[in-house]
Amino acid sequence: DEHDVVWFWLEKDKPFECPVCSQYFQ
Repeated sequence: DEHDVVWFWLEKDKPFECPVCSQYFQ
């Protein structure tokens, strides 16, 4: 789920760690 992805970068505090997250930020 996209929610899981969001939580992923939130915990890591580094969106760049998740390529999928980068798409959301673009």
